[in-house]
Amino acid sequence: MAVTINQSPSTDFVLSGNPIVWVFSSNQTAQVNFSYYVEVYVDSVLHSTHQVFPESGIYGKFDASEILDSLLNAPQLPTGIVGYDALDYLNVSLTVYERYGATPALQASAMTSSLKSTKGKLFLNDWINTNVNTYYVGSTNRSLLTNCPDIKLRSGEKLYFFGIIEDIGSSTINLTYKDSSGSTVNTESISINNYDVTGYLLSYAILDGYYPLDNVSTVDFYLDIDSGAATTITYTINIDNSCTEYTARLHFLNQLGGIDAFTFTQVGRYNATTETQSFLTTQGAFDGATFGWDGLNSQVNNYQVGVNRKLKIESGWITADVQEWLNNNLFTSPYVLLETSNGLLRVANMSTSVTYNRSKTDMLFNTVIEIDELHHTSMIV
Repeated sequence: MAVTINQSPSTDFVLSGNPIVWVFSSNQTAQVNFSYYVEVYVDSVLHSTHQVFPESGIYGKFDASEILDSLLNAPQLPTGIVGYDALDYLNVSLTVYERYGATPALQASAMTSSLKSTKGKLFLNDWINTNVNTYYVGSTNRSLLTNCPDIKLRSGEKLYFFGIIEDIGSSTINLTYKDSSGSTVNTESISINNYDVTGYLLSYAILDGYYPLDNVSTVDFYLDIDSGAATTITYTINIDNSCTEYTARLHFLNQLGGIDAFTFTQVGRYNATTETQSFLTTQGAFDGATFGWDGLNSQVNNYQVGVNRKLKIESGWITADVQEWLNNNLFTSPYVLLETSNGLLRVANMSTSVTYNRSKTDMLFNTVIEIDELHHTSMIV
């Protein structure tokens, strides 16, 4: 009797929306009533059990993505620059048993290693051709959960980064402030604690608090864990101090499970649709013994009005790379937040189509998105 784990996901962490498949085999598949009995453990707690039959000779498989996708959420947003445990990650593992006999009973078993999972989903072709270990900070020059090609930040705006960290513990956020000539005008090293999934808030206000951004062109940022045992690549934050009359900044869950942001700089256009609930009345009413008419009684009265307000915004001129990144991450995201003076507001993307532009002559493009910003139902009268 023996169960063998023949294939496991080949990365240190997995995205919940892509396949998370283990393949296993047994030398007892010829036994009567044979099947595999799979126990799924989430954070070391038994989540569910499943009966699995061999699919290819003696081999069977199990995909845990549907379970994890239903359990995981978008990461929680940090409120300060200090590392923050996003909590929205899960560890998953399997125990696979042989099960057979005239009265089927559990026999030998094998356990898989535990994998860390986060909420994310790459396009299938990208997932097949991407080593997501690149986004697992366990050695040098690893990436955080973003592939934004052009990171910009304006006054009053927020910017979030998220990272999957192999070894939790002490870390340093390194910031290098540069002027328009590329000369370094200030450096900062901020000690923090990391967690398995860590969020970092590098808002304009926070960066400006360490060094005034008035004459700063870029801020380079990278993370150093345990004195160089693991580092991230350097991210360049472009500081935009130009005066823009109108902006709309959206934060959204990207395909890697992090939160990206982009500012739409062109004039927003609001429109609203209404839906009314009405009832029909008579043309008059009794007042004691008198039947009369007055202006307060109408044949049709509304008792509830629903208002759905939409906002159409435009990116302004952007490169094809930025447009493709928006198409792949913003337009496919189920979790979109709009920055407002009262904080972040969850909104819905209502755009039904996007365009990918690749042109030999045109180098800059404009992207338009319509968001469902507000739904309001009036009081009932």
